[in-house]
This record gives sequence, C-alpha cells and structure tokens, in this order.
Amino acid sequence: MLKLVARRDIESILDRVELADGVLVPNVDEQLRRYFSDHQRPRTDAPARGPQHFRVDASDPGVWRVEQTLVDPEEKNDFVLRLELPLQRSRRERRVVLRWAGLSEIGSYS
Repeated sequence: MLKLVARRDIESILDRVELADGVLVPNVDEQLRRYFSDHQRPRTDAPARGPQHFRVDASDPGVWRVEQTLVDPEEKNDFVLRLELPLQRSRRERRVVLRWAGLSEIGSYS
C-alpha cells in the first residue's frame, strides 16, 4: 500500500482496499493531495517500512488497526496512513481484507 501511495495511484489503492465507515472516495483523493501539497514522494525502502514506522493495534479481537508513518526525504515524517484489517472477514474470505481509515497528519484524524 505504501508504494501505491508513493505513486499517487488512487485507482490501484481503491482496487485493493475498502473504505472504512465515513470515508468516501473523494476523501482519499483529498488526503493524498494534502500530503503531496507539502511533501515529496514518501520513501519506500526497507528502513522507511521498518518497525519504528509501523504499528499494529491488536487490542480489538475483531479488527486490527494498522498505522504506517510516511517517511519523506525531508524527514518531516508527520503523516500516517491508517488501515483496518477485519479479522473474521479476512479468515472467511481467505484473503487479507483492508479498509482505508485515513491518511492524515499525525495527531489528526480525517
């Protein structure tokens, strides 16, 4: 998903994720625009994808919440991609189901 965000490939993003409650397609496009208005392409190398920039909240037994900090060349690292993984549904469908919960500045939710 990080590579798709880096390429600003909204079509491929929307092919691979569902939208979490309250998130609409225009929101995803606006979230990407907001990031790229002040940032270069986020890095996608191994250190940028490392554990210090990736978190999984598994406290809800039904849904894991995943956060990936976008590491940018300027090292602002002030945006986070949030995804949700509904576990029962993923098991039932025998595939990883991802829901786009947002891309926003750290500390805000949009």
